[in-house]
Amino acid sequence: MSNFTSIHEAGNGDEKKVDVGAKVVPTEPEIGDQVFIGIIGGEAESPRYSMAHATKLVPFRVHFIYLISIIFITILVPYDDDRLLGGSGAAASPFVIAIQDAGISGLPSLLNACIMIGILAIAAESGGTGFSANTFFSYVFGLLVIIFGTLGYKLVVRTPWRDPKTVDLKSGRRILSADEITFLDAYYKMSRWRRFLTYVEREQNGSQSHQESEESIEIKVERHKGERKKAKVEQARASNVSHLVATSDGKTLISVTVDDKTIRIFDVEAESGSLVGKSSRLAHQSTISDEAHQSEKKMVVGDKFGDVYCLPLHPSKDYVRPMSGSQAFQPSATELTVHTKGNLEALRQQRERKNISPRKEGPEFEHRLLLGHVSLLTDVLIATSVIGGRKRAFTITSDRDEHIRISRYPQGHVIEGYCLGHRDFVSQMCLPEWSPEHLISGGGEPSLKVFDWRKGVLVSEENFQDDRIKAAVTKALASSNDDRTLDKLAVSAIWAVRTESTRTGNEDGKPGLILATLEGLPLLLSFSLGTNGRLDLHQIIETNSNVLDLASLAGRDLIIISLDTAHDKGSTKSFKAEGSNENESLEAFELETRQKGQAVWRPADVAQRLNAAIAGIEDRPAVIEEAERAERQRARGEYSALGEFLYGWENLRKKRGQAADDVEADAEQEAEDGPAGRDVDAGLLQAPPQSTMGHSFPALQNDRLLRAARGEAVDRPPIWVMRQAGRYLPEYHGVKADRDFFECCRTPEIASALTLQPVERYEGLIDAAIIFSDILVIPQALGMDVQMVDKVGPRFPHPLRSPDDAQYGELLGREVDVGKELDYVYRAITLTRHKLAGRVPLYGFCGAPWTLLCYMVEGGGTKLFKEAKTWVYKYGKESKSLLQKLARVCVEHLALQVVAGAQIVQVFDSWAGELSPASFAEFALPYLRYIATNLPTRLKELGEAVVPMVVFAKGAWYALDQLCDSGYDVVGLDWLHDPAEAVRIARGRVTLQGNADPGVLYGSHSSITAVVERMVQGFGGGKRRWIANLGHGITPFVQPDDLKFFFEEIHRLTA
Repeated sequence: MSNFTSIHEAGNGDEKKVDVGAKVVPTEPEIGDQVFIGIIGGEAESPRYSMAHATKLVPFRVHFIYLISIIFITILVPYDDDRLLGGSGAAASPFVIAIQDAGISGLPSLLNACIMIGILAIAAESGGTGFSANTFFSYVFGLLVIIFGTLGYKLVVRTPWRDPKTVDLKSGRRILSADEITFLDAYYKMSRWRRFLTYVEREQNGSQSHQESEESIEIKVERHKGERKKAKVEQARASNVSHLVATSDGKTLISVTVDDKTIRIFDVEAESGSLVGKSSRLAHQSTISDEAHQSEKKMVVGDKFGDVYCLPLHPSKDYVRPMSGSQAFQPSATELTVHTKGNLEALRQQRERKNISPRKEGPEFEHRLLLGHVSLLTDVLIATSVIGGRKRAFTITSDRDEHIRISRYPQGHVIEGYCLGHRDFVSQMCLPEWSPEHLISGGGEPSLKVFDWRKGVLVSEENFQDDRIKAAVTKALASSNDDRTLDKLAVSAIWAVRTESTRTGNEDGKPGLILATLEGLPLLLSFSLGTNGRLDLHQIIETNSNVLDLASLAGRDLIIISLDTAHDKGSTKSFKAEGSNENESLEAFELETRQKGQAVWRPADVAQRLNAAIAGIEDRPAVIEEAERAERQRARGEYSALGEFLYGWENLRKKRGQAADDVEADAEQEAEDGPAGRDVDAGLLQAPPQSTMGHSFPALQNDRLLRAARGEAVDRPPIWVMRQAGRYLPEYHGVKADRDFFECCRTPEIASALTLQPVERYEGLIDAAIIFSDILVIPQALGMDVQMVDKVGPRFPHPLRSPDDAQYGELLGREVDVGKELDYVYRAITLTRHKLAGRVPLYGFCGAPWTLLCYMVEGGGTKLFKEAKTWVYKYGKESKSLLQKLARVCVEHLALQVVAGAQIVQVFDSWAGELSPASFAEFALPYLRYIATNLPTRLKELGEAVVPMVVFAKGAWYALDQLCDSGYDVVGLDWLHDPAEAVRIARGRVTLQGNADPGVLYGSHSSITAVVERMVQGFGGGKRRWIANLGHGITPFVQPDDLKFFFEEIHRLTA
């Protein structure tokens, strides 16, 4: 520093000497928190760890090298060198002089550039205060440190230069250890300025002397070898273990910790019971369930967004995460299809796009995606069953929308069946090892349900009405300030615990108990499970804190319980006081046989040893809470977030008026492709699978429409409209998104969600729901390819052209298993019946044979009906054979819809008006009558009650009298009928349904009112034999509020 002894600083015409060394040295750390981030990022193999770690070390190394270089330069360049004292500009620098002596040229220009940049930067942010030596050296010497410090660092440390194009920060990097992840979590929880205060001291207020800024955060780290770094720990909080799962052999324990969202694997030592940490993986999304699949040394992990992954029990060191490449973008439009100037410009801009954003990425650890739910996933299990002498595995998942789905493992897109009966969300499930046919589940209502999951049958239900349970819950809630009651407590966890003792209350002596807990309570409810699937209360266990999860070890009557270390007992909102000694995260109980021979749970001595093991294996720094009050309040905010994570079941409870399927956008990406082409094995959910659940539907609360269909008097006419679940609703497009129409029909969850949308939107205004499906599923079941083209309609790529078409003979000769081909329709109906919860009845439907024939021979919609007329007038006999085949399939399809849960059915003959009266009597009416005659017979064969039947022959105004005698209970009318005249023709033989012109919904409210008044007057007020509806399906672009006004006017004028 002796070469830079002084510098003259101008001010008010006076000169004063400034010690250059005193100005240079404090400026060095100014660049530490910014400059070296770039250096480190370019060198890092695992930047998330090394960048944070190296920032504490690299600046000191570089500064040390820089100071050494200054000493070295001082030796080379004497302080009285003429070039130093008499020179000007960059040539006066001792660095430049030393390098010029070495014969290196060009450096003065580089230093001039540094000086100019420094001057410009100072001027840009000086705010008119002028230059100072401190600010000048902050910039100029900062740039010099970058140049010479980096060069010296490279030469001394010998790190290689790396081409940025070859640096890949995604693939090729090693997986972070649990210690590194925890270190990073602690590091990034600190505010940005505190991170850098851990290794630098900043000069404050320009020329003021240095002071220590604020008390730095110091972190305590304990290493396995006993090394201890300096630490100051004010208070440490134990990590909450949200999930515990033990493998079937009892040798491995899987845990998920809340604070760092890490899946940790431990080996259990046989003799001591100690836990030895083996591996850990970071789950970027909140893991909701871990199910050990021990036979393959794998585990299945589900997250809250609906994704289910399969991953090895221990991570492979050789795994390299594949890069997520972007998909090339190619616009579908061309110059041949785009003509206007604006659209041509848009096409040009589209072609300039290089790629499409990649899809959502999964976890960074080795995994395989099994399936995705449309709804929010809450639990996942792996089950096995012997089917036809062959052992098969199944994935059982539960979600927010009250149903449990059974899929094949690992072919998650093949859905085998459902277990239904929950009235609120399903939260947890378990499969007892000793009774594998029984599935126990719980959810938003305080009860446990037992299913025979292989048949989809609800076996029994245990409501928590026992006086002992009520007393224990009341006591637990009384100790907290939470405003909760038993009927609003969700079942948060269920476990099947295999025990060595046979005296556990099971009347058949089966070695096992079912344990359950309610959200935010320090209680465990122990039940015995009988062979008949009945649950009996065995014992109520009180714990030291709220129960989070539980694991049992094979070969021992021992359970290990994870406890909430943050919240007060019995509370999901209030937190334990600071300094509380109730900080143990684990508790243990063992089964003890008492004198009377009854086995009961008692606290186990192993609990203390387990908590010590957890503390010993964490091997990570603990985050220190700040002493300042503001920091304590911030920590309370973190506790609140923790509480929302631990006790989130209440957030799943649906509010009144909320859509039945609140479909998540991320989960929609992974919607299933449907069960097309799968084989149904004998013994597993026999078709129709929903028949076993037929008696478990909620009771119907609004039967107004069914009574009107049977001709009974009603207080007002029931109301609904055809196509009420459709594209005029904005929520329809939110759920359908970019899916194909038939994909929505084939996915029961989506079809059910769309069916319920108008019921939810117009709650209290309409009296029926109609299942979201299509009349053309019958041609699909017969083997024809049907496509739904956007903005065009249905298309048959290979329609029937003549009776000589080979497809015609194959179609007539094909034996159709309707229950197998169209099972997705029946599953959707059953789901919807449960979700409706008795609010309104549910319509099933099919297309009439004549209308189906039109589509099959025309290849889609048409205005001329050339091919259809050719068939009936040229190939009359062959047409009748095809119509008869279609009629038989229609009967079976409608019957299976009733078995699945439909309470009324309708036959749509949309193209009936294209036939003359004579042709209608020959080619349409006989097959409508066939359906009306044979459907009740088929229902009786299936053991089902007969339901009301509706026929809607659009345009066949001339055949109303014949339709009234065709055997249907209800005849639908289009808007071509005069209501009063239709009533006169019907003469009370049938109920009439209709018949407002759908186009009136494009008009004003006064026009809607006028149409409704004429309709109500024509049907005689509607107290009997009338179902209010449109004369056809609701058309596109109708405003939902205008349809609501239509409903309200009917209510007003018929009240």
